[in-house]
Amino acid sequence: MMRGITWKNKVLASIGYMAMVKHQMRRLSLGRTTNPNVSPVCALLEQQVDTVIRNARYRRWIRRLSQA
Repeated sequence: MMRGITWKNKVLASIGYMAMVKHQMRRLSLGRTTNPNVSPVCALLEQQVDTVIRNARYRRWIRRLSQA
């Protein structure tokens, strides 16, 4: 069970909690055990970096398709 987030900004708390859930799912998909003590800030930053990397890959892929 993951701990709740007590941030005053409920929108950011919701985004942080979702990032924690995605972090746990990513760990499980890699065959690792879950980490219920993951920081919501760290999970959110990890998700943001992952999104930037995936978007860059997608843009490169689209660029290659349009040049072909």
